[in-house]
Order: sequence, then C-alpha cells, then structure tokens
Amino acid sequence: MKNSDASANVAALLPTGITDVLYPQADTNTRILNTLLNTAFTFGYEQIAPPLVEFSDTLLATDGFQVLDPISNRMMCIRADITPQINRIARVRLKHKKRPIRLSYGGNVLRVRGNHTRPSREYTQFGAELIGGDTASADIEIIQLAIACLKSIRVDTINIDLCIPKLAYAYAQQLGVAPTDIDTVLSSRNINDMASYDTHIQNIFNILITPQKSVLDKLTTLPKCDVIAPVLDRLQTIVKNIPVIDGVHISLDPCENRGFSFHDGVAFTIFSSDSQAPLGRGGKYTLQNSTESAIGFSLYFDSLQSVARMQADVQRIYAPYGTDATHIDRLRANGQVVVVGLCAGVDTTVDAMHNTCTHILVDNTVQQL
Repeated sequence: MKNSDASANVAALLPTGITDVLYPQADTNTRILNTLLNTAFTFGYEQIAPPLVEFSDTLLATDGFQVLDPISNRMMCIRADITPQINRIARVRLKHKKRPIRLSYGGNVLRVRGNHTRPSREYTQFGAELIGGDTASADIEIIQLAIACLKSIRVDTINIDLCIPKLAYAYAQQLGVAPTDIDTVLSSRNINDMASYDTHIQNIFNILITPQKSVLDKLTTLPKCDVIAPVLDRLQTIVKNIPVIDGVHISLDPCENRGFSFHDGVAFTIFSSDSQAPLGRGGKYTLQNSTESAIGFSLYFDSLQSVARMQADVQRIYAPYGTDATHIDRLRANGQVVVVGLCAGVDTTVDAMHNTCTHILVDNTVQQL
C-alpha cells in the first residue's frame, strides 16, 4: 500500500463506537423515526426538538462529553439522553401549560462509553413523556403507546417487563437489611448472598429477586410494606387493565433496577425475542427540582435496527437520458423512485444496474431488469 493511501485510511478512521450510517440503513432509520413520531402524534403527543448541547449544569449530565463554550466560557455537555432535556423544557418553557402535557421527541445522542450489548456510542433516541398525569391510567397509556410504536414499525414479538426499582430498598428499610447487601443480591440474583439473615427475610427477598411468569401471584403473598404499598396497588391496577394484544407479553421482574436510577414508581423494560439488547425503557419519575410526576419511555435505534421490519420494497426505476420529463414527474408524484441517466449513448441496462435500479423505462413502460 502506498504511504498516501495508508495516511488517507488513517485519516478516515472514526472513534470506537462511532460509525457512518449509509444507504439503505440511513433511509430505513429515517422512516422508522418518522413512523414512530407519527404514531405518537396520533395519541396526542406533540413533537419537540431539544438542542444537541446544553450547559452542563442545566443538563445535569454526569455521563456526557464536556466541551468549553468559547462564547460564554461555560462548560457545555453533548447530550447522552434526551429525557433530562424534556425535564427542563417541562419545568421552564412549558410551566404555564395546563397539565397533563404530552410530548414526543427524536434525535441523536452521544454517550461516553458503550457496553457489550449496545456498543454504539452515537445513536438515535425516540421517546414520549406524559407530564403531570400521576395515575395508573397514565402508566397504561404510556405502555400502550410504546406497544403501538413498536407495532407500527412491525416488531413482531414484544415483552413488557414490569418492575418497581425502589421495591427491594423499601423492604430493606422495613426489615433492617443493609443497602449494601441489597446491592449485592440484586447484582447476583443469588439468595445465598443473604445467608446471614433470618429465613423469613430470605424468603421475602427470594420472591423479590425472581422474575415472575404470573405477574402478581407471588407479590400478593408479601408482607405489607407501607412505604411501597401504593406503588404495588398501582402495579396491580396496571396489569389488570392493560389490553391483551397479539404478540405482546407482560411479565414481572419485581426488583430490576438497572437503567432506572431516577424512576420512583412502576417502570418497565421493553424486550423482543429477536434482540439480545433491550429495545427501550420507561416508567414513572419525578421531575428534577420539582414535585411534579412524569411517565415516559425511550426507544433506542441501535437495538431497533435488528427487529424493525421497515426495509422498503421500493422499485428504483431507471429513466434513460432524454426521457420525457412529464412522465418522470408523474411517476415521482405517485411515490416512485426514478433515477435519470445523465449521458446519451450509454448502455442503459448497464447504467441502470450501476445505479442499483430494479426497473427501467422502455418506451415509457416500466420493465423489470
């Protein structure tokens, strides 16, 4: 390899976890996002578009890239999650608006590190937030919207895994279990890590750390916990009132708390049997620097790409040089993709194939290549 070629290749390298998105995936991603936003719109969710960067203290970011703003000399942060921005907008820009308010969004985020299931560091995030509606019916609406969004992009199998991230810690406080021991058993999911505690305490936490196929049966056998009782009641209401939908399974992992650092009510993770990584997360939380409740969810495109069935079965029609422009305009007006030859005297079939066309115009008639 020539030195100039090697230098060019090095110059073209991208950081780990960052990649170009080319056709057809870029086209598919755009159509996925538009479909998701349109689905949210049909539920009454108004689209907003927060900026890519904010001052670090207003974004309240801990895991975003920090950059110095040369104009204000204040630190800015490239967003790693859009949800905190929705938080700010609801508290400040939309504080006058009558509650509840329904908002949707879609845009790119950049995180400092990926992980083994989601290695991408830049990806598109879509979500919806219902702010000021602190009821079980609001939880149900958000879950139904998440399901409708996934159905709209033809995700075939959906699992909504419900949880209460604060549940184990509420019982720990009531039963005198050290928070560090709860951290250990939630991480290992092995009740033997609580061998130093009485059997009845171990039995309670064995129920809490075990995913349930029957969503509520075992939770009803737990002793009363005043701190968390209203959330458990709300969970039961949600489960009993979510409509049964083909291809959707509701399950319960009572104490799952990974990815739910700020959620304080019923939360959920969205899975599909076609993806190793979660498709998204959601649930109830309280707006920062506020007492107002919100419920929402986010979907992540680096996970959606493997499960969405949005690849277009589109004809790409090649129109040889000199084809009547009126005919081309008519085809495009009907939603057809038409690629026009730029030179006379070329082999039109070869030129059509070079332009990845599937069909060609011959005497103003569309024929398959």
